[in-house]
Amino acid sequence: MIRLRSKEKFGRLAVLVAGDFLLAWGTLALAVYIRRTVPLVFTRSLLPTENITLDGTTVVLFAVSFLAALALSGFYRRRILPRERPLILTALVIQVALIAIGGAFNERALPRTVIVGVILM
Repeated sequence: MIRLRSKEKFGRLAVLVAGDFLLAWGTLALAVYIRRTVPLVFTRSLLPTENITLDGTTVVLFAVSFLAALALSGFYRRRILPRERPLILTALVIQVALIAIGGAFNERALPRTVIVGVILM
């Protein structure tokens, strides 16, 4: 078995984390776009522009909460044991909790439909 060097491990982890960050950012942008343009049955109207802005604070809040949730769920572990496989559902529940806590500390009201939309995508 060929073992990776520490530089290779760090490089792979950095690429993985960067990809997950971009995935979270793109999912947030898609959820906001859909919520602003597509009328949904369970909502009264389209999402106004002033309710959520895609500025750096919002993107970092969603992306860092996604990365932290994946790390806490065990997705970035080197070895995954059969009994302790990470579950994406656990990571998404942790992400929602971290977004709610971060939004409260930031004193920013986040639309529930955007949060649910990010989780469902």
